[in-house]
Amino acid sequence: MFNRVETDGSQSSLCVHVDDFMITAMSEVMLDRVLADMNNVFGDVSVVRGRKHDYHMVYFASDDCLRVSMLTTVDDILNCVRTGNDVASSPASNTLFSIDSTSALLSDDEREYFHSMVAKLLYLAKRVRPDILLAISFLSTRVRCPTAQDMSKLDRVLKYLNGTKTLGLSMRGETVVCVCAYIDASYAVHDDFKCAFFLCTSTILELSSS
Repeated sequence: MFNRVETDGSQSSLCVHVDDFMITAMSEVMLDRVLADMNNVFGDVSVVRGRKHDYHMVYFASDDCLRVSMLTTVDDILNCVRTGNDVASSPASNTLFSIDSTSALLSDDEREYFHSMVAKLLYLAKRVRPDILLAISFLSTRVRCPTAQDMSKLDRVLKYLNGTKTLGLSMRGETVVCVCAYIDASYAVHDDFKCAFFLCTSTILELSSS
């Protein structure tokens, strides 16, 4: 992440991921200036401009609301499911963490399918769908020796995802800034205890139109 502050105090930001980048700026003029500087240094840079981008479906729903979703990824996952068009009201039941030792092990083909779907859902959950992260985090611990019970739990997540395809993250700027601190729950009994501070406004999960 690179930030550049102009002489008038306005800022433009450049976010780089592997060989892709995204630029935000206060105005089209400032954006032209950043792109011109990049072209001078790196040569012709291929750019897609606008308020909505297919990359992780990042777009401005309004002047103060940035929405992020992964509708294409959701569709790709659901195109591979074996649960049809069924839906569920939640990603997991209250028996998520229970393990039935008598449940039959999956076949090689079923185990491959299970592992692949859990990996895809984990990628989705860690980026824009925290509502399924708990269930998928548990299922990711079961990919080595999954059972029929585990497959049933995966099917529940997929049915929930099928009924909530358009959910995504909405990030809004507010005038009130909140400082949040998360401290190691072990009360610093270890020398390398962790704490995290967030300077933020609000990030919420809500239904969003594509």
